[in-house]
Amino acid sequence: EISVLTNLTVMELSSNDLRGAITEEHFAGLHNLRTIDLSYNQLEIAVGPEWLPPFIRLQEAYLASCHMGPQFPSWMQRLPDIDKIDISSTGIAGQFPYWFSTAFSKVTYLDISNNSISGGLPANMEIMSLKRLHLGSNQLTGPIPRLPINLTLLDLSNNSLSGPLPSNFGAPSLRWVHLSSN
Repeated sequence: EISVLTNLTVMELSSNDLRGAITEEHFAGLHNLRTIDLSYNQLEIAVGPEWLPPFIRLQEAYLASCHMGPQFPSWMQRLPDIDKIDISSTGIAGQFPYWFSTAFSKVTYLDISNNSISGGLPANMEIMSLKRLHLGSNQLTGPIPRLPINLTLLDLSNNSLSGPLPSNFGAPSLRWVHLSSN
């Protein structure tokens, strides 16, 4: 029944005891949705890899602790206005998709911590608009690439990164860095 709320712009249901699967049918009529927060429930976001979200103007997606994995949610690349994303603790595994840096180029807040993302960080991250980046507690390896120049917070802790720090690591905007256990 939630899909009939066609004028809904903000869905804030975080920190409840909601359970079950959220499917494509639940989202079908939510064309005007700008913010969704389903964090800290026992929900599964069960949409297919080819699904086109109806809320293409979504700006904020907070889905922490919702089960979304193991595949990286490919539908997120179809959100051109997305600015803030929290998909921490969602069961995502594997490597970053090839479209990661370009699809999320306008994102300023990104939390993908506490998943099982492996492999290296995307090489072209410096094109991103990120200000806050949380990638701690994954299985990332390899060097840290050049980072976005507007970055103010960086958490890469509890990974297996190695190699030299990137040449722009001391950017003036960077205020907080957590790299322990790398």
